[in-house]
Amino acid sequence: MSILFLSHRIPYPPDKGDKIRSYHLLRGLAEAGHAVHLGCLMDDPGDRAGVGALSALCASVCAVPIHPKAARLRSLPHLAGRQPLSLPYFRSRRLRAWVEGTLAAGGVDVALAFSSPVVDYLLPFRSLAAGGPAGRSPVPLVVDFVDVDSEKWRQYAARTGGLTGWVYRREAHTLAAYEAAVARAAEASVLTSEVEADLLRAMAPEARVEVVPNGVDTAYFDPDAVASDPGAGSPELGDRLIVFTGAMDYAPNVDAVRWFAAEVLPTVRRAHPGARFRVVGSRPAGVLRDLAARDPAVEVTGRVPDVRPHLRAADVVVAPMRMGRGVQNKVLEAMAMGCAVVASPLALQGLGAATEAEVAAADGPEAFAGAVLSLLQGREGAARRAAMGAAARAWVRTHCTWEASLSRLETILETARRGTPAGARLRDAARATRGSG
Repeated sequence: MSILFLSHRIPYPPDKGDKIRSYHLLRGLAEAGHAVHLGCLMDDPGDRAGVGALSALCASVCAVPIHPKAARLRSLPHLAGRQPLSLPYFRSRRLRAWVEGTLAAGGVDVALAFSSPVVDYLLPFRSLAAGGPAGRSPVPLVVDFVDVDSEKWRQYAARTGGLTGWVYRREAHTLAAYEAAVARAAEASVLTSEVEADLLRAMAPEARVEVVPNGVDTAYFDPDAVASDPGAGSPELGDRLIVFTGAMDYAPNVDAVRWFAAEVLPTVRRAHPGARFRVVGSRPAGVLRDLAARDPAVEVTGRVPDVRPHLRAADVVVAPMRMGRGVQNKVLEAMAMGCAVVASPLALQGLGAATEAEVAAADGPEAFAGAVLSLLQGREGAARRAAMGAAARAWVRTHCTWEASLSRLETILETARRGTPAGARLRDAARATRGSG
């Protein structure tokens, strides 16, 4: 197949949630022999270094830089309208021209939109909002929502007051309506878990909704393939290392770390005064740097070249998420590394078949502290950590392979490709554009 792959962020390097998923799916499609035409946006100057690696995989690449501050300003005038602010944020005339040129050149069999805002490059908001024949993509369309983003904004709004809270509530409402319209217009909609899929099915009952789980590279995330971090501390001296990983400018991660440091860590340290909490991830928010400056038990590393030594050194990995959607890659990676993981129910909701033998679920400060302490205390805790880590790695090797996810996605794309011929869709799109102008 010839696949137009549109992504709101460049899928490289695969070092954070959405980029891990988009990279592995794109690489898998390319290595399976499909011609992938990648159009994406770059919101970090460091992303430019990834264009070469992607060009080696893809038939063509258009990676367009956007500036977050300018994108936010571009979105503001749309507050009075009906469309989600996410759409103007991710708009680019240059990328739109490339998409139109790629389609006009012919040969594209199917489009894969990674996240709903980039559907706007195929189905402009005004035509999608019109519904009916106007809401048709020029090529068969599959949308990887990853998760239901509007629900994330609803969670943000519930924890935020004032004008910012109002903006979040508006985004949740308008994005939910847009997501439902996109799902109805696409040949298929893809999500990471049945929990997320059920949310979208409730929003758009007539849509075809499929699940393509996240995977994990268990050959890379292998405890035997990497040395432990030499700064892990001395277990003989009673040190215990608790680790959290993730992009540390992401609001749900910031919230999780602040909550754990304030509500759980003090209880743990009363039982284990040598316990330390290490926060590993890029671009840490100022409040986290301030936290580390105030509390010697908290370490904030910033970007690291390799997260695996920190995971291997951890006595316990925590994922106390109170906001966020979908499958948490941080949990899968820690499990693949044979770590004992304690996570909130929200962080585990996408794992489905995982049990307490593979990962510990805890909700609330007392329960979370108790679960962590049960893994830290004496020989019994050490035995539990070893057993849980071994079971966790075995579980992800069985249930979370990128190969299985890619096979599902290929089937969905092929089914979409066999739908309405591209020529008929292009004619419909042209009529819709004339009618809505």
